[in-house]
Amino acid sequence: MLKKCFKIPELGSKAFSPVKMDINGNIRKIRLKYETDISQFSTLQSIIRSEQKANCTNVPNSATDAIMWLKRGLSFVQRFLQNVVQGENNLTLALQNAYTNTLGTVFKHFNTKFENNENDPVF
Repeated sequence: MLKKCFKIPELGSKAFSPVKMDINGNIRKIRLKYETDISQFSTLQSIIRSEQKANCTNVPNSATDAIMWLKRGLSFVQRFLQNVVQGENNLTLALQNAYTNTLGTVFKHFNTKFENNENDPVF
């Protein structure tokens, strides 16, 4: 049931604050759509199909847009955790790699070079 997906684990670190805010904002947008008709919108697919029929998938704050950004944000977190589990001890490099391989592909024009400064810890 879609309702069970609205809870996400806390990520704790301040480095994840922007990602947490984005994920929570997207969950809020999806929840708002879901709550307009709980029986009709029991799955993400049903929300997307409804917005496709209404031709509103690209309007600001659409649930479809929120679903896409939620997927991207979660992919970033998953890739970061995967990098750490696979042995990357430098968390800045783990974040940089996760960003480059997930969100960086979407934000090519916003990419800025991460600086690896040992005196300026990420966490």
